[in-house]
Amino acid sequence: QTVSNQLSATAAAPLKGIVFDMDGTLIQLNVVNELIQRIYQVADEDKFLVAGEHPLGKYLERDDLEVIIANLSPEGQRKAKNKIQEILQRHVDNMIIQEGGPALVAFLARNGVKRAVLTRNYERNAIVMQQMYAQVMNEATFDLIIGKDTPYDTSLPPAQEIPKADRIRQICYIWGCDTSEV
Repeated sequence: QTVSNQLSATAAAPLKGIVFDMDGTLIQLNVVNELIQRIYQVADEDKFLVAGEHPLGKYLERDDLEVIIANLSPEGQRKAKNKIQEILQRHVDNMIIQEGGPALVAFLARNGVKRAVLTRNYERNAIVMQQMYAQVMNEATFDLIIGKDTPYDTSLPPAQEIPKADRIRQICYIWGCDTSEV
């Protein structure tokens, strides 16, 4: 079988589901970038990290906010958690659905395509977004939401934290399909 025949067969295969990102895809605001920037500021000012006991960038992953926060001084942890709550609330208060998003999600639902949200955003914000979509659509929105803080279901195959591809495999496992079908 030629590569073009394989591609044609793949393109013709029915789509089982779509996994959406949230920020910038389903909604217009992007809270993740602001969260990362603010937590980096707190970490860069934290005397515990500046003193070199846990230098940022040497022992810590810069994109893993929970690890960074856990390695801050108690005062730095308090500041970081307050910043997160402030940003998350502002994000919820100012959340705007992406133009055309509800129509796309409704089209997929009508055609039997499963829909999931896999985001580095926090689950509570993803649920608010889902409620906003449900109000506009008056029908089912997303079958599954996995946020940054969504607990991992230990009955599923092993996975790493968001946004690792293992979470996409988890979704496929739950849906009973292969990653090539989403």
